[in-house]
Amino acid sequence: MTPRKVFIIFCAIYAVGDVTAVVGAVIPSVPTVIVGAAVCIAAVLFHGIFYRCPHCGRYLGRITPSAYCRHCGKKIDE
Repeated sequence: MTPRKVFIIFCAIYAVGDVTAVVGAVIPSVPTVIVGAAVCIAAVLFHGIFYRCPHCGRYLGRITPSAYCRHCGKKIDE
């Protein structure tokens, strides 16, 4: 999976969790807020596990995809 795909999936999962948590806060529902927060945490874990350089395998460390790995300097293929 390319870093760009990981970033898009991360954003989608995080957005779902964020919307769920906000809806749970607006219609006072503690379980909904907890589920939304859990989805956001799962998105961050997904990002941390899969947002890696395809060449050296190290964590890219940035939220937005860049053109080159900051560790090995190779171009990150999209």
